[in-house]
Amino acid sequence: MEEIRKNIRRVFWLYFALFAALAIYLIKFIVFDSKGIITSPYNPRLKLRNPSVTRGDIIDSGGKKLAYTAGDGRRVYESGVSAAHAVGYCNAGVAGFYGVEAKYNFELQTVGNELYQQFRNLFAGDIIMGGSAVLTIDAELQAYIHDLIKDYRSGVIILEPTTGKILAMNSAPGFDPNTLTEDFSRLSADSDSPLINRAAQGQYPPGSVFKIVTAAAAIEFMPDYADFEYHCEGEAIIGGKSVRCYNSTAHGDVKLDEAFALSCNTYFSTIGLQIGADNLRSLSERFFFNETLPFPLEYSVSGFPLDAASDSAEIVDTAIGQGRIMASPLQMALITAAVANNGIIMSPYILDRIVSYDGKSVRKTIPYMAKQAFSPDVASTLTRMMTDVTEYGTGARVSVSNVEIAAKTGSAQNPNGDDHGWYTAFFPAENPQYVVSIVIENIGGSSRVLPIAKNLVEHLTNLGK
Repeated sequence: MEEIRKNIRRVFWLYFALFAALAIYLIKFIVFDSKGIITSPYNPRLKLRNPSVTRGDIIDSGGKKLAYTAGDGRRVYESGVSAAHAVGYCNAGVAGFYGVEAKYNFELQTVGNELYQQFRNLFAGDIIMGGSAVLTIDAELQAYIHDLIKDYRSGVIILEPTTGKILAMNSAPGFDPNTLTEDFSRLSADSDSPLINRAAQGQYPPGSVFKIVTAAAAIEFMPDYADFEYHCEGEAIIGGKSVRCYNSTAHGDVKLDEAFALSCNTYFSTIGLQIGADNLRSLSERFFFNETLPFPLEYSVSGFPLDAASDSAEIVDTAIGQGRIMASPLQMALITAAVANNGIIMSPYILDRIVSYDGKSVRKTIPYMAKQAFSPDVASTLTRMMTDVTEYGTGARVSVSNVEIAAKTGSAQNPNGDDHGWYTAFFPAENPQYVVSIVIENIGGSSRVLPIAKNLVEHLTNLGK
């Protein structure tokens, strides 16, 4: 009899464990996974819609319509190419859904105050309208940036460091969502990959802009970093690897501040070995390297390669942003924003609010902290170093009157042609309003990016006046 009771208890606990596992899975599915499944571009239900409901508008931060549904049911994209990678597209034949159109499809198709709208439709012939998405980006700024970069393969992110608000997100070459159904086959076969959002999905060696992270690691993990001095002769064998500064320029005796401003590769390779692979990895992962980003639209995870098995040559490469490390402009914008915001990374967002058919706010995005990457003291030290880049360093050509700019430039070698060019900055340094991160493929290095960066900084400065 006792054996029977034991067996009953075993069966009871087995069924209890199975039931608990099922309950946990259902909670996870409903609470955490359902929104992602609903908005996934692979979900065929995205293409199913109620024909009696007119899809809501997508609106920029100033009230201009970026996308709306015409009387014949056709989706119209007012900004065309300039905002295509952010706004995206819907029901574009085999292209499906993408961008804001995909992520907020449910809200754009959801009818607010449905009984009232149905009543108005029945007696007055008014259309039944889904919700509208008001974005944080500005149509005019998108168009301005598009004109700056349209002749390059490039990605640009502009965000507000204290909130994470995306002010602009551009990628070139681009596409016209108004004609995407007809153009999709040609565009998808294009070697320039115009359908890829380089600002968030592009993966590039970051080059010297990654020295922001290496410098932060030196400040945090090298107690004597301020006194450590290195004699740069323009090139050297470090960690068994040949390292060369840009144009083999010999920088002489340099400490961290000057090496950062002048972007001295031999100095940063040397301190990279002193910091070590584990510390570089630990700090990098505070910036979401090797992790998913808290970003609503399509993006690529940035990869940091170092681990306990990494040899000296790989540490040297990674410390100066070369080798197997990969990052997007969005990734570098978040790193730069952390410096601007006392070490705090705010979660980046592009949706300001959802509004109902009558303009009432249904849901609003509340900015929140994603991570504390480092202390305010480290951020303050890095800010001073980054302003030196503009004062007398590699970013001096972006200097703008009466604006203190904290910046870092980067030239990233790659096996497929000329160097990529990087520029990342925040300004005004004493009261940061903007973070700007730019990459241009195969342009020949950062010096070719600087005129574009200067035009953009001046434009944003004038907007704030």
